[in-house]
Amino acid sequence: MVSTHTQAERKIMEEKKEALRRAASESSLAGSILREKLAKLDSKKPRPYGTIHAANEVYSEAGIVGFWKGVIPALILVCNPSIQFMIYESSLKRLKARSAKKQGGITALEV
Repeated sequence: MVSTHTQAERKIMEEKKEALRRAASESSLAGSILREKLAKLDSKKPRPYGTIHAANEVYSEAGIVGFWKGVIPALILVCNPSIQFMIYESSLKRLKARSAKKQGGITALEV
């Protein structure tokens, strides 16, 4: 499953809360202390995650090759529609030329 950076941080925060609840139930942490610690965790917001930070993370994990991962599958997916478009355009061009020869005027395709 692919998740965003923010989703990963939220999951980590939920795991921390659950660990805190488990520790509180196993020990004798008072309810007010538990609420205080949970409130402290709730007040933490995910860090801003910008383009530069994402690029640094990709580079640190996979190097320069990491920026090009997934290009080949993307090009394969683009290949079929581009071939279809080329065939459509060339067929339309031939059809217009053939019908213009026959009628010598403007055709419905040219309008």
